[in-house]
Amino acid sequence: MRGAKAPKEASRPGRGARRYLATYVAVAVLLVLGVYVAVFERGKPADDQLEGTAVWAVQADRVQRLELDNGRERVVLARDGQSWRVVQPVAWPADTVAVRELLDSVAGLKAERTVAEEGADLSSFGLVRPSFRLQVELAGGQQRRLLVGDKSPVADSYYVQVEGSPAVYLVSGWWLDRLRKSAHDLRDKRVANFPVDQVRRVRLIRSDTSQPLVELVRQEGTWRMAAPFADLAEADEVESLLWALNGLVAEQFVDRPGPASSYGLDRPRLLVELQGEGPSPFSLRVSIGREAGDRDSFYVQTDRGPTVYRVRAPDFKPLGVTALGLLRQKLLEVDGTAAEKVVFHRQGEVVTVAKGRNGWTANGAAVSDVSLAGLWDALSNVRVRAVRRDRQPSAVQAKAEARVEVTVPGRVLTLALSREGSKALAVVTGRPYVYEVESGTAGHLADVFSRLVKGAGASGGQARSSQ
Repeated sequence: MRGAKAPKEASRPGRGARRYLATYVAVAVLLVLGVYVAVFERGKPADDQLEGTAVWAVQADRVQRLELDNGRERVVLARDGQSWRVVQPVAWPADTVAVRELLDSVAGLKAERTVAEEGADLSSFGLVRPSFRLQVELAGGQQRRLLVGDKSPVADSYYVQVEGSPAVYLVSGWWLDRLRKSAHDLRDKRVANFPVDQVRRVRLIRSDTSQPLVELVRQEGTWRMAAPFADLAEADEVESLLWALNGLVAEQFVDRPGPASSYGLDRPRLLVELQGEGPSPFSLRVSIGREAGDRDSFYVQTDRGPTVYRVRAPDFKPLGVTALGLLRQKLLEVDGTAAEKVVFHRQGEVVTVAKGRNGWTANGAAVSDVSLAGLWDALSNVRVRAVRRDRQPSAVQAKAEARVEVTVPGRVLTLALSREGSKALAVVTGRPYVYEVESGTAGHLADVFSRLVKGAGASGGQARSSQ
């Protein structure tokens, strides 16, 4: 149109704006780096200081006992074979990783410099009454003691001395933070430490009944339900439950707990009983008590001692467990590489999908790998919605509106589907009950087999093998 103005070009920042933008980005990067240094590198000595003067000659693998005393708490650790234990202020297994880090720091302790030699006034360094003592006992009974005095007035460093030696050193606070550990820091915080792969029986009991909500047994490598009904269990769900229990970590220890009711442990929300086999058979009972301040925290106690643990475990799986959730959901788990033939019956229609010398056919016509993949997927996705123990499998078989027969080496698996009002019911070889499934299951399978036949008839050609 005459006189119409060309649209304006989208505005772009000029050179000056771009220059300012680059400056802003550079400032932002420096701020991020500054925060990182302030949070994560605060007090860490420079590399040359990490390679400074050795305060003492201690080898980590020769340490047999450690005593840490900060004036308020005395912590004693002792080697116990290949592991370590907290001896004081409470007898408890030690955290292997925390102790290893402590030993590495003890053995690697370096000083920034020597600030005084023999004859120095130790009171001026706070070493007459040290704020922290670390005693090391080595193999053979030899003992060394490290004394920590005042903080240097000009840096985040402290004056230290090895008892019996005249030298006074200046040591970075970063090193000392790695040595000044509390009993809580060094305790093993795992609440229910057990070998998951050796568990053979699991019982979960609610507080409102003495009967198990669920009882599971592993037989010949297969998880099965023993209660509330006998059936196959979903292995992944059982393992997930066990790992959630095994992964509980204490935020707080109550070593001298009050009445069980104070923690909701007189009537626990959930009681879990485990039995394990193998080289070291074991049993373990874990009680889950009330919430502890918020929905993600709660109290736990085991039968291995009186200590009550406060743990934080958002979405703790065992609390929401149901029998249906642990039941094996798939009624037909079909391996296409093992199957030899599949026959579908519905309303007088029969579709036979068979593997021959030249591959797979549907009613005699070759089928594609894509169509076969769709068939295996459809069969494997017939899933349980409910267990109908009030119905007899023979009645479903007699009234079946559809039937699928899958031939595998040595046996035939049969899935029968019937209707009861708006509900679809199913029975299958190897499973003991009647199961409620998606209401449109029979129709969906009919569509899958119909498309398989139509696709085979349209494609013609040579049969394909299922990979």
